[in-house]
Amino acid sequence: MYMTKTDYILNTYTESLMIAKSISNRVYQNEFNRLFNLKHIRDKFDNKITIKDIFLNCWDKFKSNNIDKLRSSVIKNVEDIIFCKDYRKGYIAFSCKRCDNFTFTAFSCNSRFCSTCGKKYRDFRSIEIQSKLINVSHRHFVFTVAEELRIYFFKYRDMQNLLFDAVNDTLTNTSITSKKEIANNYKLGFVSFLHTFGRDLKPNPHIHALVAEAKVSSSGNVKNIIIFILNS
Repeated sequence: MYMTKTDYILNTYTESLMIAKSISNRVYQNEFNRLFNLKHIRDKFDNKITIKDIFLNCWDKFKSNNIDKLRSSVIKNVEDIIFCKDYRKGYIAFSCKRCDNFTFTAFSCNSRFCSTCGKKYRDFRSIEIQSKLINVSHRHFVFTVAEELRIYFFKYRDMQNLLFDAVNDTLTNTSITSKKEIANNYKLGFVSFLHTFGRDLKPNPHIHALVAEAKVSSSGNVKNIIIFILNS
């Protein structure tokens, strides 16, 4: 007979749930949620393999075999993911002075590479960037590096800043052309992001740029531009 996760908890932890229920419904719900999220119960009923699972099973051996090749930032981010929301690394306890309700929340790693925390980071960054964009149409550009040159941007990572400089110079020099625009300090609005790998996960440093179809002067005057002329 198939037993659901809820049925398993109700049958296995009946006594502790009854004690929690005798205190209040909120305490009961907190206790049930705690049991529902216990690692051994999640492992028993959740068949999904996560990035964290892979790191937990393979990281120690991989790290010992490649310790001379791993950068400190890589080690830190992987180990942050492994211990994300691990109660052994600390937690916050919340309780109400007016009732018996309480709960515990383990510290998260806040790494943007974490499958859980990374989504929060992306959502926050998306909202933050949208708040800075001017209200015009935007175009998406991708600036790549010749395959023969990519290795240098990995050997000498400080050079990756040069990619931003190159994109800035390219967009500015091709969009701000007249003496009047230069005199009025017109700027092209764009946001750029560095990606160090391609879709095939091979090293491929490239810049994604979100470019506004408008220029803005130092006095705040907006001048629309046409990036592409499309014939109907």
